[in-house]
Amino acid sequence: MKTKTFHILISTFMLLLAMVTTVSASNMIITKSFTGGWYDPTKSGQGFMLEVINNNNQKQALTTWFTFDNSGQQMWLIGVGEISDQSITFNMIEPQGGLFGNSHDPDNITIDSWGTVVFNFSDCNHGTVNWYPSVTGFSQGSMDVTRNTQINNLMCTGGLYDELADTAAELELYAPLNNTGLDTEASGHMKYEQRSDRIEFSVEIEDLVAARYDLYVAGNWVSYIDVLQQTGQTQGEVEFRDPVEAGKLLLDFDPRNQLIEVKRMGQIYLSSDELITIEQDDNTSLSAPPFGNNRFESLFNNLGIFPTGYAKAELRQRDDRVDFKVELEGVPTGFYDFSLNQQIIAVLEVRQTPIGLHGELEYRNPVEPGKLLLDFNPVGTLLELSQGSTVMFAQTFNDTGTGSQED
Repeated sequence: MKTKTFHILISTFMLLLAMVTTVSASNMIITKSFTGGWYDPTKSGQGFMLEVINNNNQKQALTTWFTFDNSGQQMWLIGVGEISDQSITFNMIEPQGGLFGNSHDPDNITIDSWGTVVFNFSDCNHGTVNWYPSVTGFSQGSMDVTRNTQINNLMCTGGLYDELADTAAELELYAPLNNTGLDTEASGHMKYEQRSDRIEFSVEIEDLVAARYDLYVAGNWVSYIDVLQQTGQTQGEVEFRDPVEAGKLLLDFDPRNQLIEVKRMGQIYLSSDELITIEQDDNTSLSAPPFGNNRFESLFNNLGIFPTGYAKAELRQRDDRVDFKVELEGVPTGFYDFSLNQQIIAVLEVRQTPIGLHGELEYRNPVEPGKLLLDFNPVGTLLELSQGSTVMFAQTFNDTGTGSQED
């Protein structure tokens, strides 16, 4: 009767699997969402409980194997394991000497080493378990396992959002890719976004020879980028997302604080390690212009690359904040470097909008959501908008041009 009841419960739990996303294990992250019950449906009546835990500030895993010894007696094996890529290796122990309920005396417990158990996952719902006993009377073996329970309202993706969702603050980062000199016209940019429901990372490269390129993160290959001939230029892009959606790849790595490289036939064309985490806990800057009651606006000089293009900068000083904005219009969609005294400090994206081709950067001190911290003073500096080594718009911004007092 016990075996039949257990089988019915397992079959019921299997209905939960329809709620769990299946993800390839190529670079899958073993996250907290792997916590749950795992078993071999052909050997119903035994199985594993798996937990992904924080043990001394280190991500590890805990498993209990509910099984039987060679005489048919119930046996529990317990282990804490190290996580490596898509595998977890457990050193299993067998506690003995306990009694039920209030009759239990922890001083009578003995802990015997049993052997090693290794989980290898192929996706969020399937894996293989191998065991290697170190005690006599048991032989090594393996079984395919399937998830049969999961934590309520927790969807497994095996990606970065799955790993960071509980702790990730909203964040948006940009960084240019530096030209290594193999192709002097080449340029590229990276964009990283953390939101309450997703994390996205994209890499766009331009003005290289049309071909297939390799994207490496921290020395590991993560994707191809196909550069194709488009109107007036060559361009290629790859987009990652977790949770994944159609047309994008699963973001199963963390690009922050990592070396990013674009290669072809082993040679590095573009690289950057500037995509770093910028937490906005410090929301003010002493480097911004002072508070006040003024507004200044100045146009960039169009250097002729896009004759119909238009760019301007605007500084507004109020008694409780300072705003600085750069706008770019009438140029092709894409990413443009914004430089201060010939140092790139941000990337401006031009998109097709209901009012035409438009892009802007908005700074504020103190900062507010959706804007960048104004941690520089643009007055008297050379401002430039460029792609790669080509400067398209430039001006020296000053507070003696078009200005007025704020109401």
